[in-house]
Amino acid sequence: MLAVLAVVVVGLLALNDDNPAVLLLVAFIWGRTEALSSTLYEIVPGFIANLVIAVVVSLLTAPPSAEVVEAFEEAVVASRA
Repeated sequence: MLAVLAVVVVGLLALNDDNPAVLLLVAFIWGRTEALSSTLYEIVPGFIANLVIAVVVSLLTAPPSAEVVEAFEEAVVASRA
């Protein structure tokens, strides 16, 4: 569980970094570390970290404007017709 928390923290730090090498480094280290790779496959903590980051970013950003919501609802109605 501590390893998953570490991946989440690094993922949150990577949000402020324009360089995707940070995330690649996490995946590389996870795959090369015996204790981590024998516990969980790399995609599991990656999925959890991305889910947490997506929720945090979603909660921290402003909701869409009424114009955007209206356009989305029109597109949904048009797609069902």
